[in-house]
Amino acid sequence: MKKLIIALFLFPFAFTSFAAEMSPSCQQYFKAIDDYLEMAGKNEAMKAQLDTMKGQYEQGKQQMVSLPAESQEQACKPALASIEQAMTQLKSMQ
Repeated sequence: MKKLIIALFLFPFAFTSFAAEMSPSCQQYFKAIDDYLEMAGKNEAMKAQLDTMKGQYEQGKQQMVSLPAESQEQACKPALASIEQAMTQLKSMQ
């Protein structure tokens, strides 16, 4: 589970270029991450990792804004599917 979480935060940032705003898929992705972090804060097993996850999240979000919309979409669509799967797993743990 820890490796999945780290991969979810790092995967979308494998591209490099520049953009000024967040694509629709990335907006959904970061909303899902917000929800995931909120859920993780309620899970005793996840609380210890929460500060690290939040730090990675903020760094990643800033990096994502700098990418062109096309690269954002390429990164965020599969990442969104992955975070949705992780949320399902986390819900089953609660």
